[in-house]
Amino acid sequence: DGGTFVFNESSADLDFRIESNGAENMFFVDAGNDRIGINNASPSKTLDVTGTFKVSGDTDIDGGNFVFNQAGASVDFTAETNTLPFAFFIDGSADKIGFGTNSPANGLVEINQANTSGAIACLSLDQDDQDQAFVHFDGTTGSGSTASISTSTDSGGSKVGALKIKVGDDFRYIRIYDSAV
Repeated sequence: DGGTFVFNESSADLDFRIESNGAENMFFVDAGNDRIGINNASPSKTLDVTGTFKVSGDTDIDGGNFVFNQAGASVDFTAETNTLPFAFFIDGSADKIGFGTNSPANGLVEINQANTSGAIACLSLDQDDQDQAFVHFDGTTGSGSTASISTSTDSGGSKVGALKIKVGDDFRYIRIYDSAV
């Protein structure tokens, strides 16, 4: 009542554990390695939780790296917003990323507007640093760009490639030239 409780004041290498009704190591202190295990008798980190856990309130991760799924398991990751359940989604089994979708299928990264009113753009790019490239693309030139959106060839330069886009059910190409008109 109002005091301080200290266990192992002399810093002895003696482990400490608390059992629950169904878990032998519900709380385990590995004294020799300075680690705590929750439902884990062999903690590999300062705090090692085996099973599920929930954090209510603010969480501050300050310093160091944050790695999700370092073991490379087929698990998903979801970040939600107030109204968008899949604002950011990683599909662990398909190795794909979705924004606004939990089933990215059309590419490594898929952006789904997830808004039927059409009041917002799917992607907005803003380039404040004007002496840097706005979009950087590494790849090979497109030689099969026959269905061009623009039929004009008066560019003042040579065609170096094309961006292939899908409009409705048809693929179209935006031609890229090595100099401006």
